Amino acid sequence: MPSHTRAMLQQMLPVAERHVATGAERLRAQEARVAALKNKGPLAEDSRKLLEIMKQTQEHQKDHVELLKRELAATESLEFSAGPGAQQPIRGMA
Repeated sequence: MPSHTRAMLQQMLPVAERHVATGAERLRAQEARVAALKNKGPLAEDSRKLLEIMKQTQEHQKDHVELLKRELAATESLEFSAGPGAQQPIRGMA
């Protein structure tokens, strides 16, 4: 399992949050396409299947944000116990 320093987590979290925000925009656009194609045959079905995949991906992205937040919170407690300025890697967080 890779370990991340607090600084790495602080860089990764905003990127992951942007991915969630972008994913939400893309989901809304795909939902509109699915609605517009309703009852239009195979194209509508393909669009609906893609929407389901996108929803699953969005849930994974949200889970990743929560994981990063938990890891970041864990580094706060390690940093507090190790003293100011300590860079402690987090191992085995899942």
